[in-house]
Amino acid sequence: MLKGVLAFVAVIGSVLGAQERYTYNGELWKKEIDLVDYGKMDLTKTWGDWMQYFGKKYSSIEEEYKRFGVFLENLQKIALWNTDSSNGASLRPNQFTDLTTEEFVQYVHGKNGRCFSGSNRPKFTIGAGHGKPKPQKPIPDSVDWEAAGKVTPRKNWLLFYLKKKKRIILSLFFNSYAIANNVLNSLSEQQLVDCSVSEGNLGCDGGEMDNAFKYVIKTGGLCSETEYPYTAADGKCQATTCGTYYNPIVNYTDVKVKDESALEEAAAVGCVSVAIQANQFAFQYYSSGVLTGDCGTNLDHGVLVVGYGTDSGQEYWKVKNSWGTDWGENGYVLICRDCDKNGDQGECGINDDPSYPGPKVQ
Repeated sequence: MLKGVLAFVAVIGSVLGAQERYTYNGELWKKEIDLVDYGKMDLTKTWGDWMQYFGKKYSSIEEEYKRFGVFLENLQKIALWNTDSSNGASLRPNQFTDLTTEEFVQYVHGKNGRCFSGSNRPKFTIGAGHGKPKPQKPIPDSVDWEAAGKVTPRKNWLLFYLKKKKRIILSLFFNSYAIANNVLNSLSEQQLVDCSVSEGNLGCDGGEMDNAFKYVIKTGGLCSETEYPYTAADGKCQATTCGTYYNPIVNYTDVKVKDESALEEAAAVGCVSVAIQANQFAFQYYSSGVLTGDCGTNLDHGVLVVGYGTDSGQEYWKVKNSWGTDWGENGYVLICRDCDKNGDQGECGINDDPSYPGPKVQ
């Protein structure tokens, strides 16, 4: 692989000219590089800067050599993608650039290659007054709950793939309660991991949003993150040690599936949890613009719709991810809306499994 990479570098260098080939820029790798940028990079120094930035260390020289080859191959693919003007979104290197596609899927989604397993559960609506006001008719042309100050900061939750799913659930509790009561609390993700087993969740082996909703309805809220901190491991439930439970919910709602209008109505009045297929190269290295490529409907990842809008005529969903601010647009991705990529399932299957909790209004 590395031999082919070096041959590619030589070709690019001959096109650009010897003087331009290795014009070093230590920040260039952080940008949405194209083939011209790639040809100007000092790849050895770029590798060192990337390793230092992300704190990467390897077990042996042989392993580092292998990772360097993977890194260069991914840089090539990113540069080729960005050079093709027909691609709606732009990509850039990030913390995953030393991983093959298969390794990325395992790293992000665990040994089963997916952190979401709810596509076969029945769809239904719980309760009549589910805590969200009815949307305006017609609904607004654009909504952004992050800009409105109703969304908690992005975090990097890649230590355990289940925790990442739990984080999306917690985002719903934060956001729904904040919208209803104008209070934004930081809740205990570890409590959901440790304590919702009787509702059907399995700690680090998997979990469902609806099961977490049932747990929070039963307990009347969650502990604060300060009182019940995150440990990145399964633990014995310590919920009784909390002084106060925050953000109670009264019920939850599964939005009508394969219905973009229903998802728009739900997002117009609050954030909505959705499942998507995220094991694609373009999603792995997404940086900016609207993601419009065919990315499948094999749901494997939980994310949060925090609004919608239009960019240069392309309608989009604004989606909060859980891979930190070095990924995407400071942790967010714009996914095409009403673009008919997968019929009524939506881009990346975004219309297949939306849901949200109903907060108790104080």
